[in-house]
Amino acid sequence: MTDIAAPRIIHTGPDGTLASTSAEQVAAIAAEVARSERAVLHFHGGLVNEASGMATANGLAPVYAEAGAVPVFFVWRSGFLETVTGNLREILAEDIFGRMLKWVLQFAVGKVRESGGGRAFGGIEPAPGDEVDADLHARHADLVPFAGEGAADISGVSQAERDAFERVVSADPQLRAQAAAVLAGREPGPREPGARGIEGAGPPVATRMDPGVLDELAREEEVEGGRGLIGTALLARKCASVLVHVVARFRAGSDHGVYSTVVEELLREFYLGSIGAAVWAAMKGETADTFAAGTQRGGRLFLDGLAAALATDPHRPQLTLVGHSTGAVFIDNLLTELGRMHGAGTLPDGVLVRNVAFLAPACTSAHFAAVLGGQPRLFERFRMFTMSDEAECADRLLGAFYPRSLLYLVSGILERDAAGASACMPLAGLARYLTLRADAPTDLVGVRDFLLELGTDRLVRSPSSQDAPARDALGRTHPRRLRQRPAGPREPASPGGDRPCMTRTTRSSSASTATPA
Repeated sequence: MTDIAAPRIIHTGPDGTLASTSAEQVAAIAAEVARSERAVLHFHGGLVNEASGMATANGLAPVYAEAGAVPVFFVWRSGFLETVTGNLREILAEDIFGRMLKWVLQFAVGKVRESGGGRAFGGIEPAPGDEVDADLHARHADLVPFAGEGAADISGVSQAERDAFERVVSADPQLRAQAAAVLAGREPGPREPGARGIEGAGPPVATRMDPGVLDELAREEEVEGGRGLIGTALLARKCASVLVHVVARFRAGSDHGVYSTVVEELLREFYLGSIGAAVWAAMKGETADTFAAGTQRGGRLFLDGLAAALATDPHRPQLTLVGHSTGAVFIDNLLTELGRMHGAGTLPDGVLVRNVAFLAPACTSAHFAAVLGGQPRLFERFRMFTMSDEAECADRLLGAFYPRSLLYLVSGILERDAAGASACMPLAGLARYLTLRADAPTDLVGVRDFLLELGTDRLVRSPSSQDAPARDALGRTHPRRLRQRPAGPREPASPGGDRPCMTRTTRSSSASTATPA
């Protein structure tokens, strides 16, 4: 007889195919779940590797068993946090990133401060360079640059403003030298004596900039009098696009504060590959692939085995699904597949998930809204545990260098829109999206209304110390957060402090509003 407290593990690898678990073992687990009174299916997050997923299974199995449930764990290929934080730390320390950050930040701050039109540079009066330098240096003292700056009622970047910005950035000799250095660092091997060189390159410098961007930069190389001269026109155009996107996010209410938003948009424009967007997409894809047709796909084998076992037995077990972070994406895909099976007549009557629990879910609001809109809704009860926005913003991934949580980074840079393009996408687990503007998309409204529906008790925002059962939550950080800062000398702090993440203060008014920030 199987020990009730031993974890039943369905271990999958690439494309959701079975790894260390056999098809026969999956069939046995499905049959045991079908016979049980209660079973918990647990889906770990995408921020832990497989070894940690196994350790989670061994640690939680006795807890679920004590509650009278058969503990089943889907352990899948993930392990993402180390890649993201390690690369991000290196990128933020690059000189060329810092130079572009300063330029965009100067004009973005100037734009959000505008009132009644600007005076210089085609309409935008940039923040003074020494002010930007001081705020950026203050990151070493854990102070967020330009905390509290922001406005939703600003105009978009006009063509004249964009042109003026590009002219100023293109003329920056320091940026020109940094571009030459990173391009020289990409070219393998020593140069032949007398060969055409890159003017101003100096020692080669390594970069995590996307290869496609470096290819574009190489094609922009100009020849002047037989000498290689790197032009900054390309970088200026791309930085102008960053500025446009930053301002557009403020206007749409999807910004993460001026500094964090500039960082995110620079990463999207220049470093998307290194920051892990493709890895994130592939990792999420495996949570859907596992339910595709195939004899070796773990999710498919489990659901088919469960349906087969229940087809000849009127007994229906109480099923609880628990998903942490990307595990919620896994659950969304499982519920979608159950709906498809119901429509196709391959799911026995009366099969219903009793409980769904999301823990800091990393699924997009659009993905979750699609599940909620499915008919019939194949779960009875739902509860989401996530941090309050204040706690989320205080859970800084890299101190003041990236002063938002990992979920904010996923939302701001790693997600993709319906067309597959990198875009800032709301996540169901970010509490900021419970406070919406009147023109909010229908999927956001649907998720908010579902979570906050009176009498349902579906949402727990941590930290919370309520006495009601299963509503006491004290979490203030996402697991395994790395706290290292980018390498660099410690600089003296400038006066100032951070702001509550949900509060916006504008230059034109002393009032603060609770719109998402």
